[in-house]
Amino acid sequence: MSKLNPHTSDELVSLARGYCDERLDAAQVRRLEELLRNNPENQRRFIGYLDLHARLCWEARSGEPILAEPNVPKPTTRRTGVPRAVWFSAAIAVSLLMGFAWWTFRIHPATPPMHAIGLATVVRAVGRWGDDLETIRPGLKLENGVFELSQGVVELAWPSGVRMILESPTRLELVDHQKVILHTGRVVTRVPASGVGFVMETERVRLVDLGTEFGVSVGLSGATDVQVYEGAVDVYSHAFQGNVSQDNRLSAGEAYSFDKTSRALPFAPERFLRTFPKTPRKTKTELAYNRSEIEMIHVRRTAQPPVIDGNLEEWDLSEAFTAACIEPYAATYHAQGMIRYDDQRIYIAMHIADPAPMASMTDPEKEPAFFWTGGSVVLRVGADNQLGWPLNASKPGTPLRGRQRDPAKDASRQIVHIGMWYSKPQEVSQLILQYGIRCDEQVLASEGWQGAFRRDADGLGYTLEYAIDYELLHASPPQPGDVWASTLAIHWSDQDGRTCMGRLLEITHQSQTPFRTFDAATWGKLVFDP
Repeated sequence: MSKLNPHTSDELVSLARGYCDERLDAAQVRRLEELLRNNPENQRRFIGYLDLHARLCWEARSGEPILAEPNVPKPTTRRTGVPRAVWFSAAIAVSLLMGFAWWTFRIHPATPPMHAIGLATVVRAVGRWGDDLETIRPGLKLENGVFELSQGVVELAWPSGVRMILESPTRLELVDHQKVILHTGRVVTRVPASGVGFVMETERVRLVDLGTEFGVSVGLSGATDVQVYEGAVDVYSHAFQGNVSQDNRLSAGEAYSFDKTSRALPFAPERFLRTFPKTPRKTKTELAYNRSEIEMIHVRRTAQPPVIDGNLEEWDLSEAFTAACIEPYAATYHAQGMIRYDDQRIYIAMHIADPAPMASMTDPEKEPAFFWTGGSVVLRVGADNQLGWPLNASKPGTPLRGRQRDPAKDASRQIVHIGMWYSKPQEVSQLILQYGIRCDEQVLASEGWQGAFRRDADGLGYTLEYAIDYELLHASPPQPGDVWASTLAIHWSDQDGRTCMGRLLEITHQSQTPFRTFDAATWGKLVFDP
């Protein structure tokens, strides 16, 4: 097989696009014929482009432009009908295939089918996948289906040369050798000339790559952010009725957010992880994690509100709960904590062993759905005794295990994900509140709370204290005997404060396994004592 020349490949794609849009002059037609004549690789790529173009035209529908911002340059617009060239693509494909099919099978009779070699291969990994947190090993072949990265970072490679870096948690579906569906998570994809036409779909958009490097993040609500580092990506929206008929292109240096509407984002080079991180010294190729053993935490009433300064001397730590990651990580990844309450606030205090304490570089203004990846503590609560325990609330697609979905509880804004972390760039405590089991609403709180962090003297851990008004939880003060469904997650980052490299989950329903963060029936509970 001849080696592709990048310049020729770019020229071929440009001519193929012009051919489909019926805008080639006589000289360009002759040049296209030269590139295709006696060149099976170029013939394959040309046929692939015609096929992709035809399918996109068939699926296109009328609608508003995707990049619906008044100051965005008007994108190139295709006709709403199927261009005449597309009707010829099938005939051309057949004739070309007849002309070189004998060459393909004579030269490559032993090439295995795609399913025998896998659609993609893990080339580098520091991570765990699935509910059972199995360690991911380089060399793993991935077939078509859903790949769920629970912890860490993984780099995948396709036979076409496409490379992709995934940050946890990511749920990626491999459809075939040229298409994936990103359900949730963050990925950066590099597509060389040999992979042009690679397709990534999300709940909001379809992205068709033209040979580039781009990052995509998808939150639980399906909202999709796209940022292009090099080259260009064609974007087709699912946000309106059907796909829009316009061909909208994002080029290097552009970033957009797609939800029910679309908006431009400031280009931020650090928004995505573009290179595989250095392996943490203490974790090697493994990641710290635990097996939950706590189902219930007693929350005692306090007569005197604690001073929120990161000093836990006024807390009676003899009553604290403790949790640790499995060996050999227990000594360096463990936690001790307490929760208290009064008529105004709920109080949280913890000491966390952490080899990279208070290092978070995440920016919740840019990516609130991924605030926790730089190291954080997240307490999730169903902040009302009337919600009950177990709490029957879960995101769509969750196995219900015989129970009926309760839409009112799924949508309840008293289900609150409380995110706490220290911002290294800003040198301040942060609090983000995400409401609803799917985190449909997010608030970076500026009032109604206090928070403080303090680094350990040896630099191997930190303490935190928070006081949070009930108003922020849409809750009334709990009464003795009340029960709130709850679960706790502690995340450890790499030394750069960007990537989650370990996780501890506690306060879980011990008889409901596997644990799923967004299925509140698997959460444990807080019991409020006098």
